Amino acid sequence: MSDKAIPVKVALRIRPLNQREKNDACSECLRTISNEPQIIIGKDKPFTYDYVFAQNTPQIDIYEASVQPLLDALFKGYNATVLAY
Repeated sequence: MSDKAIPVKVALRIRPLNQREKNDACSECLRTISNEPQIIIGKDKPFTYDYVFAQNTPQIDIYEASVQPLLDALFKGYNATVLAY
């Protein structure tokens, strides 16, 4: 980890609509910005994160981008916590 490491990083994974939501004709309420870790909720509410993963992102890609670097640092003596919700 570098001397300018950010103490907390946030990754967002967008989940697909579940079957009930599809049956109720719900629609996606946010959109991503291509190649940017940012989402827009509604028409004009942007939020920026360290990582944004689309619905179709494979689990391994999420792990390699956001968790693996923490494990690498952990084995070099740094602390790390992953909280998934």
